[in-house]
Amino acid sequence: MDIILALKEKAKEGKFHIIKREKNLDFIRMFRLNKRKISELIQKITIDDFCYRTLDREYEKRGPSSLIVIKREYELINYLGINDRICVYIKYKEVENGQSVPIISFHSDETNE
Repeated sequence: MDIILALKEKAKEGKFHIIKREKNLDFIRMFRLNKRKISELIQKITIDDFCYRTLDREYEKRGPSSLIVIKREYELINYLGINDRICVYIKYKEVENGQSVPIISFHSDETNE
């Protein structure tokens, strides 16, 4: 699927940014993630992880586009050094070529908690 390949390519180039939301920041701190590690996690996404694509309902805030939702299980080490198998919920805005991909959600999937 082209949208998955496009995200992976942007991540490989470092052309993405995580929106500074409390859930995202808490998750990143909990698992001591940095941009390089997040890029590596994104590279592991497959078409099987794709959940759905929808229109962005916050058009005024972010402009017209589609939002893509992905869920993928990862083995991550938390800040205590304990391995956790966790389903990560990733929602990002589809962008034009050359633009940085805004990742709106990057945190544990709340439906699995």
